[in-house]
Amino acid sequence: MATEMKQAQAVAKLEVNHQEVDQLGEKFELLMEPKANWEKFLMPAPISVATLGELVIKSMEEDDFHFSKDFPKERLKYMKGTETFRTCLYEVSQRGWKAFNNANSNTDMINVWFECFSEMMEGVIQGALVGRDELQTDREEAEACKSTAQETKEQFLDSVNYLQELLQVWSKAKLSFNEQLKAVQKEWEQATGQEKRIKQDVTHAKKNQVWQEKQEEAAISQLKAIRTSCPLAMKEEDNSEIEQHRKRLVDIQERYEGSCETLIQLTETRKETEKTRMKLEFAERELEAKVVSLGHGLEALGKVKEQWEKMVSFFQMISHLIDSCLNWIKDYLGSAEDKQHINQAFEAFSVAHLGQVMSETYTKINGKSPSVLSQAKEILCLDCSDAHFSSKKAELDKACEAQKAQSHLVLEMREKFKKKLSKVEEKIKR
Repeated sequence: MATEMKQAQAVAKLEVNHQEVDQLGEKFELLMEPKANWEKFLMPAPISVATLGELVIKSMEEDDFHFSKDFPKERLKYMKGTETFRTCLYEVSQRGWKAFNNANSNTDMINVWFECFSEMMEGVIQGALVGRDELQTDREEAEACKSTAQETKEQFLDSVNYLQELLQVWSKAKLSFNEQLKAVQKEWEQATGQEKRIKQDVTHAKKNQVWQEKQEEAAISQLKAIRTSCPLAMKEEDNSEIEQHRKRLVDIQERYEGSCETLIQLTETRKETEKTRMKLEFAERELEAKVVSLGHGLEALGKVKEQWEKMVSFFQMISHLIDSCLNWIKDYLGSAEDKQHINQAFEAFSVAHLGQVMSETYTKINGKSPSVLSQAKEILCLDCSDAHFSSKKAELDKACEAQKAQSHLVLEMREKFKKKLSKVEEKIKR
């Protein structure tokens, strides 16, 4: 008798109310409505890794650069020592790698628990008995899984917070570079205008120099002609004429020398102005490249941030699903009559099976994510002249394309989930 009492306390007796079986599908849809579109939280995950990888590849095609942080250092919580474009990308890749790597191992454990619990609930629905000790063990494992899911969520949240701060700093840097670019463009316009005027002055000076040369040649010819036409003992007026021509020649020569000096000065000024213009053009190209790189970075990492925010939501959903299963276990263990209604058992199965499919789907589509992020970190540490750079870049590019193709698995797993539920419902109806 005592043995029978212990057995009665150790098992769950299932009450089957066939009138409610037809309502289970509808009840489940209402129960799971907040999670009905769970695939939208998972589909962007591999794409986000590909987006980051492609940004890394693009960054290697341009020179790395520093950016000024307009935020006071004491206000920056996450960005420590990341003051160049590529070091920021390395930090994002590192944080992403850590989050996805831990998530993969943690999700494996969560998936195993959901699978075991859903199998147990499927058995309960079909009339199997469940021992209290077994449920107590499941409860402890569920608590551990919930803690793991929360830890994983926090790691993704940490990455999101870093990205949020990074995007703010990059936005400020882009504005600063844009202002510098406008100033440089204005200086360039001034330098170009000055260079144009100097070129005109040089052209005028050269023409003037040619005219002065002709004047000098004419004066010399006239002086020679006068000397040739005059005898040896010359008259006073002839000497006076020669002196006038000599003075005129000296004046022409002085003006010619002055025009030469002016031309030399103008030529030097033109060279300096041209050098200034070329420096401004170089600065303009550099600033434009920085603005473009930051623009691409802001767009790409903005998407990555949004997608990783969905990962935070995903693991929060996983945590809620574990909570739902825990509530069933707690309710059962606290039940004086040791029995569960069929719809409660089916709901517990549905929740557990959804958690199993979600965690399994996560593992399938993100299995390669840590590897891709590791490749991104590796290529950021290479120099473009490195012998392995081209092959590593090609490998990363190929891995990014493969990541994009993973998203279709999410919809396949969702259909698998629906078919499994329908199959269990049919078993109940029999």
